[in-house]
Amino acid sequence: MDSRIFKERDFACKCCGENDIDERIISMTQRIQDFLGLPVSVVSGYRCRVHNAIMGGARRSYHTQGLAVDLTCAKDINALWHTIQTLWHNGELPELSCAIRDANYVHIDCGKKRKHVFEVRAV
Repeated sequence: MDSRIFKERDFACKCCGENDIDERIISMTQRIQDFLGLPVSVVSGYRCRVHNAIMGGARRSYHTQGLAVDLTCAKDINALWHTIQTLWHNGELPELSCAIRDANYVHIDCGKKRKHVFEVRAV
């Protein structure tokens, strides 16, 4: 298995290195990769306010609070999406409040609980 152990530094802001990522995000990311059995990459973890604005993120984005991460799996983004759903339905991601599927990544967060946990924006 081509896997890695995620560390806090993997989730640092891409522009300045600032990092206030919540441990639950690191833990969820690790569980997802371990279950999937394929390498998962962090596209965007913690974002400082400047980087968030450049990315077009919401003013109160969970990324700026360290409560969100965008993940990708170069080998199979569909498998990543289905793994997150499976783990959540099996009760193995209890801290997950939202998962959003985009064409190139999956956003997950542990912010405020939502009525609809899963959303597809683009495929």
